[in-house]
Amino acid sequence: TDSVAIADPQVASAMRFIREHACRGIRVEDVAVQAGLSRRALERAFATQLGITPHAQICRVQLQRIKELLAETNLSVEAVAYMAGFNYPAYMGTLFKREMKLTPAEFRAMSRANASGGRRSP
Repeated sequence: TDSVAIADPQVASAMRFIREHACRGIRVEDVAVQAGLSRRALERAFATQLGITPHAQICRVQLQRIKELLAETNLSVEAVAYMAGFNYPAYMGTLFKREMKLTPAEFRAMSRANASGGRRSP
């Protein structure tokens, strides 16, 4: 996980909430409520403090979990999607492909090749 010093306690709280709950299907509105901010105020604070949106941070945490599950388990891609907080596995696949430039199945295969001594990198 990224370790960043965040001066604003509401943004720090929001980041902690995202880290702990991103894979439970939370939305930006949930983060805003938890942080005690309006959605717009939360988005402004994230942009100022972190240079990203709350939604992007939720996605980053979810993508990290997807990568872990694909590399370390034999769960189906559908099961991985649900465990990472996605209600629609196809959407997870689209997001993963856009961000990683690989399908989940390709990522899993490359991770396994690397683990068994292959030199390709996902």
